[in-house]
Amino acid sequence: MLARLSDSPVRELIISGPEMPQDALAHLQVVMQGAQGRHRDLDDPVEVLAAFGGFEVAMMVGVMLVAGSKRQLIMVDGVPACAALMVASQIAPAVTDYCVFCRSHGHHGLDQALGLFHASALLELGMASVDGTGATLAYPLVKSAAALLTEVADGDEPGPTLPGELGPESSVAHGSA
Repeated sequence: MLARLSDSPVRELIISGPEMPQDALAHLQVVMQGAQGRHRDLDDPVEVLAAFGGFEVAMMVGVMLVAGSKRQLIMVDGVPACAALMVASQIAPAVTDYCVFCRSHGHHGLDQALGLFHASALLELGMASVDGTGATLAYPLVKSAAALLTEVADGDEPGPTLPGELGPESSVAHGSA
């Protein structure tokens, strides 16, 4: 789906896992390129989803669209999640405004997928892990950042404030630095 909707070569988006033999990777690339050839005329995101996606990816697309419409945070982790987001973003481009990209492992295809969104990952842990681990590990960080922005108050006024030296009464603001 990523390759079809972004005009990226399939070979740039797939990579073997540590235990995948090179001949299996070559076979995977042939199968994927064959599927791309069979469906070369598709460019509608829903048709691409129907041709290349599975039930799980279709569900992710739906969840992303609903979350975006409700202005909820979307934590994207892994190539399948990026593929779902590519479909969702072509249906409703504003959905990417609510995304945080997470990852816990290095993967060339994931680097390429993040590049399609002009995004960088919140975490870069370099762990050997599965998709979803980065989102799981990033969630407490995102939750803490949200709490800092919405719950931390300084003085008698509740709500977010600027750090002391950046407030309107600082010497820097008055040009005496």
